[in-house]
Amino acid sequence: GSARCVLGRLGAGCALAGRQRRLIGTGGHAVHSYVRSLDLPGRRRVRIRSQKEADKQAGEMAPTQQEEGKGHVLVGPSVATTSLGDLEYSVHRVPRTHRDDIQSVFPKADCEALRIVPTCQRAREDLVKVGEEIEAEKDRLLLVFMSWSKALWGLLDAQGHWSDYVDPCSGLSMVHRESQAIYDEVAALAVLRGFKMSNAGCCKVVLHPQWGSFIYPATFFTTAPEQDIQQAIEKLKGMELKMDS
Repeated sequence: GSARCVLGRLGAGCALAGRQRRLIGTGGHAVHSYVRSLDLPGRRRVRIRSQKEADKQAGEMAPTQQEEGKGHVLVGPSVATTSLGDLEYSVHRVPRTHRDDIQSVFPKADCEALRIVPTCQRAREDLVKVGEEIEAEKDRLLLVFMSWSKALWGLLDAQGHWSDYVDPCSGLSMVHRESQAIYDEVAALAVLRGFKMSNAGCCKVVLHPQWGSFIYPATFFTTAPEQDIQQAIEKLKGMELKMDS
């Protein structure tokens, strides 16, 4: 079914409040992924870090990010080419500072085996702004990620790997529904990629080092080894992905 973003109600008219949005396989209320997590009816909020704390954690992670293959970074920033468009992705172990958040979203997941695959799409519009063109671009980027993730999930599931992905519009897990928690994309990117954050009215937004706020982040999770993840992503290059609607 469809759902309406509730940032306008919960965030006192946040600039990122959207018009009625399409959700794929989810129900309830929606909220854009690049905004700090907010309380939604029936959902337990993942602990929200302060700007100072997120910056501190990002700083602590910076040395390992500069050394690909060490620390939590298993695969540095790479490009996933698809028939619908490109996504920038990386692969990470779950950092110690991020485990409580992950366990809240996936209480049954093994954090030792779990791999986080944050993705970023370069938007054609500045997504901090408002308007019909902005909302149309968000819809397009949402469908690209959901179509790609659904296909990637299928490939890894066929190999027997546990996988899941977060709905970029609601912040809720798509496959495993045992949790009531919302995944905080902004805090995650601050920790995993060292991205900076900025205020946009009542909201926090994440900034890509090259694209700024022309960014649409969303995250995939799996217990597959990084080699299997990369092979599956490479296989998707030759597949014709279909836009779910």
